[in-house]
Amino acid sequence: MLYTTKVNNVHFDCYYDCLRTTDGYGTGDSPTLYEIEFNSIETANDSYNLWSVLSQDVLDKLVDEIIAYEASK
Repeated sequence: MLYTTKVNNVHFDCYYDCLRTTDGYGTGDSPTLYEIEFNSIETANDSYNLWSVLSQDVLDKLVDEIIAYEASK
């Protein structure tokens, strides 16, 4: 899937797979869990995969935004 967002004034195109687990803890009322696996993270102007050079802080922001997006679907 593709999600486009802006972090620290940089536009990123995030290509990812999302594993959604309903009732993630198996209690009957636990929240849906999301696992995001990036295939590629690129800038809008380039197709070079930046995943390996991005800081953990930026990756965490991208994951949080994608989870919020997936949860809203």
